[in-house]
Amino acid sequence: MKLIDGARLQDLSLPPDQEAVLLQPFGPVVIRAPYVSNESGKVRSAAERLLALSDEECEALLAKVRDQFGRRHRNFDQIICERWDKVRFALLDADKYDETRRYLIGAFFMSEYTFKSTAYFNPSVVRHPDDKDGDEMKVILSVRAVGEGHISSVAFREGVIKPDGTLEVAEPDGVYERGELSGLRMREGSMTECKIADVNFLHGGPLSSRILFPLTAATSNGIEDLRLVEMDDGSGYYGTYTAYDGRHIASQMLHTEDFETFSLSDMEGDAVGNKGMALFPSKIGGHYAMLGRQDAEKVWLLYSDQLGHWSGGEVLLEPRYEWEFMHMGNCGSPMRTDEGWLILTHGVGPVREYTIGAALLDLDDPSKVIGRTSVPLVGTDDQDRHGYVPNAVYSCGGIVHNDRLIMPFGLADYEVRCVDVGVRDLIDQMEN
Repeated sequence: MKLIDGARLQDLSLPPDQEAVLLQPFGPVVIRAPYVSNESGKVRSAAERLLALSDEECEALLAKVRDQFGRRHRNFDQIICERWDKVRFALLDADKYDETRRYLIGAFFMSEYTFKSTAYFNPSVVRHPDDKDGDEMKVILSVRAVGEGHISSVAFREGVIKPDGTLEVAEPDGVYERGELSGLRMREGSMTECKIADVNFLHGGPLSSRILFPLTAATSNGIEDLRLVEMDDGSGYYGTYTAYDGRHIASQMLHTEDFETFSLSDMEGDAVGNKGMALFPSKIGGHYAMLGRQDAEKVWLLYSDQLGHWSGGEVLLEPRYEWEFMHMGNCGSPMRTDEGWLILTHGVGPVREYTIGAALLDLDDPSKVIGRTSVPLVGTDDQDRHGYVPNAVYSCGGIVHNDRLIMPFGLADYEVRCVDVGVRDLIDQMEN
């Protein structure tokens, strides 16, 4: 790994995992009344085949399902029964099925999905709501998880930053839960049909078990590269991410106060049609502030009176060094330091090699660039350039603790690694 002077590559490695599975609907997703779905016949056919089995055969099958899958999922029986409640409307005579057969019909229309079997990368990090402001900092990481079909979801991990800047991440318990869509509403004051999707976790698992899986049409192929930030005004945590439906992308906004309930909302304006927006943690001059990349080439600075509307803006940084000549963007929300706003950037150079750099902005007027690194903070070399996407390093946000920058990052679009460096050491290597 190529590092800027004074930086340390930590031992942390969080790779993909083909044994981590979610329980999710299979077949007809929602059937509200008979005949409204072409797959209604599949429900009826499976149900009729169950009726042909004896009660003893059904009981044996139920026991087999519970034995194979019950321990792999939290509240397995409840989830299966909830699935029956959704598919039962495809049956004209649902009341004739006993409890065992209802359970089995629900099980036929669920499946396991390996949500991080392919890649586990592009993390962001924020202070944990339970942090006690000591020498150690309790943190939450968001991680982009890619599974079967190249669908991206958001996973969470809990960790601790030690006084020397070392990031330690706790192991999850291995049982995962998909958030459920609890409501879809219009955003107040929207000039267009901007929607807010409310997502809840209903089954009581720890934070590391909660997976934000795509549940809306706009995110049907992925929730990508969440950039979390804790707001200074106490309003909770926000995060911008890329919504991908398989053909189109757009920047959207997440909000949570407790990491148990989430809102995921559309945004509007001429700056939200691309990737890579990152919200400042506080207002500047009475306005919300955002980094953007609406031209897919440079880093922009935007202001708005509404969190959900972003237009216009001005170019803040444009490619200067050969390692960012192709294009550049941000790598997460700005971090407040005594010297200024510390921002992380990514650059793309020859042969699509990604690197991560840094810049410093004036606290009161972020349009003033105090300095930027002329060499990358992080880049790959021959020992670590290989992976799902070779030559790639990328982060969705770092954090400052004890005057050190701690930056978890994705390596080769495959796994999570981490570097740290003294803030002063980093700033001293910047040039105007």
